[in-house]
Amino acid sequence: AIEMIGDLKLDREHVESFWSDEIADCVSTLYANKQIERELQLIMHSEENRCMLYESSLYFWRNLDRIRSSAYVPSDDDIVRVKCAAESVESFRFNMNHHEFEVIKIPSSMMSVRVNNWLPQFDDVTAVIFMADLCCYNQWEPDSDSDLNTINAMDASLAMFSGICNHHDLENVAMMLFLNKCDLFEHKIKTVPFQYGGYSGPQ
Repeated sequence: AIEMIGDLKLDREHVESFWSDEIADCVSTLYANKQIERELQLIMHSEENRCMLYESSLYFWRNLDRIRSSAYVPSDDDIVRVKCAAESVESFRFNMNHHEFEVIKIPSSMMSVRVNNWLPQFDDVTAVIFMADLCCYNQWEPDSDSDLNTINAMDASLAMFSGICNHHDLENVAMMLFLNKCDLFEHKIKTVPFQYGGYSGPQ
């Protein structure tokens, strides 16, 4: 099972053909091993999660038998835990109180590049909503400035937010900061102390 999964190469454009009963059996076999389950939990709850495992990973592994069923219908809990990485700019228009709004979603993969590389596309922005993940303080992600190094995910998020807030083209634009995953953060600090930035106060 380990050898088969280790040899897999995921094609994002053909995820459905990638997933099979054979692969599901391998994943189930691995996760059924109590030692592997413990190791995964240790990685998830370590002070430095450098494997870039998401908070929802354990949830989906535990529910794999239900999810792999041909009659599977996603539950509300499944949907809110899915992390779908967008790779292009998305735009949504809607009307509210006789006013038309357009929301432009910038994927994090695009935002991690220098702000000057994508900001000129938007010359009439009136507000910026920045979603910050509170649970990423022990997670690491690829550094956009290096193909070999990783960077603390919260450091990357703060640097991104700072770059947007302090950009001269946005000096008159309203900034809204949303702190996301507060419920997961409240649970996580019970097992993974929040020591980011030298913080040593109460958890």
